[in-house]
Amino acid sequence: MTDAFLGAVLCPHPPLLLRELAGQQDPIADLRAACRLAVADLLGWGPDRIRVVGPSCPDEPSPPWSLRVARRLLAEAGWSGDFEWHPVPSTATAAECDRIAAGVAHPAGRTALLVMADGSASRTLKAPGYLDERAFAFDDAIVRAVRTNDPAALTRVDATLAEELRAQGRAALHVLGAAVRCATNRPRVPRVHYVGDPFGVLYLAATWACESGEPGDPA
Repeated sequence: MTDAFLGAVLCPHPPLLLRELAGQQDPIADLRAACRLAVADLLGWGPDRIRVVGPSCPDEPSPPWSLRVARRLLAEAGWSGDFEWHPVPSTATAAECDRIAAGVAHPAGRTALLVMADGSASRTLKAPGYLDERAFAFDDAIVRAVRTNDPAALTRVDATLAEELRAQGRAALHVLGAAVRCATNRPRVPRVHYVGDPFGVLYLAATWACESGEPGDPA
């Protein structure tokens, strides 16, 4: 078996991604479909090991929503095996994030990464963090980093500003960027499946394959 880091998928984790919680109107059906497509891409790479990274916040229930949503997305995509769960404290320092990233990006067999992270929660008057105009530039930088294949930019997100904007996924995004950066096989330009803020929170779903990540590529 050849060891290879196949790439990473980024999904948000609002509780309403669990269909039974979304009600009859189902306001984020399009986001759920995008996340399912992204996770289907991940399984299409043929991994034999999946590592899930997501924020761990002290005020969340146990297990955290990031883990619950990741488990559901993987199950709905047909993954019947186990996966490794790597919680990242929302207050983790850059050094702590880099250490976690080095571990999850180190391949053991054909390894893929599923990162659960939201952007800011301050984009509308009804957002959890109310409206903060700084949220738009903050989130634009995150989206641009993914669209332009710039993983280093995800490791430079301002932690203080992230806290003020209630962007609890900041540390998990840092891990994503650092993991892709330290991959030995070159990352491809990501596929962005969804960008939106239906509840005043930035949600981004994307697929970030490395050279051996696409079906048919050499591992």
